[in-house]
Amino acid sequence: MAVGEPVVFHTRCGRLEASVEEGGVIALDFPALPPREVTARGVIGAARGRDHDVVSRFFAPGAGVDEDPVTGSAHCVLGPYWASRLHKDRLDCWQASQRGGRVDVEVRGDRVILRGTAITMLVGAIHGR
Repeated sequence: MAVGEPVVFHTRCGRLEASVEEGGVIALDFPALPPREVTARGVIGAARGRDHDVVSRFFAPGAGVDEDPVTGSAHCVLGPYWASRLHKDRLDCWQASQRGGRVDVEVRGDRVILRGTAITMLVGAIHGR
């Protein structure tokens, strides 16, 4: 993926877009999600941070994930929730798992832009029939 060339996925949750920004930062454009009840696939624990706007953890043992190290979908919920409480559209978030990871969350109306860095674990291509 080159800088500025988005990759668009059409999913059951709607349109998801990924792009690379200057400096190699990856931006994910997802729909903002309302807070979910405990019967959902996982549980998010979050609090106002000292060194970050929000510090969180995500657990989904019922889905086979004891703790997800850095969870995009959790930040789609955390972004709108904390943006309204902290009166800001851009949040510096830290998911405090054993591996841990920083997520820059920008709330744009009913969309959430997640930015961060990643390590390439696999490169491949999907070919049509």
